[in-house]
Amino acid sequence: MPFNKVGSKGITDGSVATAEFADGVVTSTKLQDGAVTNDKLTNTAFTLSGTSVSLGASATFANKFVDWQSVITADGSTGTTGVSGRGYFINTTSAAHTFTLPASATRGDTIAIKDYAGTFATYNLTIARNGHNIQGVANNSLISTNRASVVLVYVDVTRGWEFVEESNVADLQGPTFITATGGTVTTSEQNFYVGISVGDIVSYTKQGESVPTYNKVSSVSSSLKSLTIDSTTSVSGICSGSLPSQTITVNDFKVVSLDVLNTKNAFLYSQLNNSKVSNLDLTGSDVVFKKSYSIAAEIS
Repeated sequence: MPFNKVGSKGITDGSVATAEFADGVVTSTKLQDGAVTNDKLTNTAFTLSGTSVSLGASATFANKFVDWQSVITADGSTGTTGVSGRGYFINTTSAAHTFTLPASATRGDTIAIKDYAGTFATYNLTIARNGHNIQGVANNSLISTNRASVVLVYVDVTRGWEFVEESNVADLQGPTFITATGGTVTTSEQNFYVGISVGDIVSYTKQGESVPTYNKVSSVSSSLKSLTIDSTTSVSGICSGSLPSQTITVNDFKVVSLDVLNTKNAFLYSQLNNSKVSNLDLTGSDVVFKKSYSIAAEIS
């Protein structure tokens, strides 16, 4: 009498090998839910990006799918164009650096950047948007804090690249100003300060310099998005008055005003003898500025 059904108790463990089954005979519909447990399988885990994950378990992969590149040492002239899926250690010990985002991007593209030597505050890193928005703004980003690290992910045309992870960074959306050789200053994100005029003194810091630069405004465009600055006198160890030798991006561009340190004796007026004076002609008058010095005298 032939048998067409054999209970599981009538089969010795291991007596039926996979070779006994024709391909496709045992389908998922033939198996009871939960009948095949992990311990019945040869492999009970899989390895992903160097991490072993048990079947049925979950794992977190923080930046482990980024292909980290060898260290890039900035030289002040050569930039870097990023590639999606890669991470970049950037060394700005000797010069500033410009990192340009890819010209084309699709949702999910990822790029990571790390300050290799902790010198982004001295020599800044500029992230050039390359036609895309950065956090919804058509503006480059300037990273100027030591030990900074960021991860950018491309979203869409509206938001562009988003900073999904940030460490040791300042305001990544702060306005930046482009100062070009010859003294032309432009801003694409906002207008310059209302009321800025010819003759005003502006201040900013050139990358790699420890003292501020002071220049004088010589013209302002009608759109308030561009102005021209002239050089001033440099004072060693105090300030620079020279214009940039190349196009630079700065985020501390501002108008400066005079601060009177000694208010007790700093007056630009004189009391008149008569209180009933309607006007006063100061043509030919002199204004005298005095400064006191402490000296040591020795009697011999």
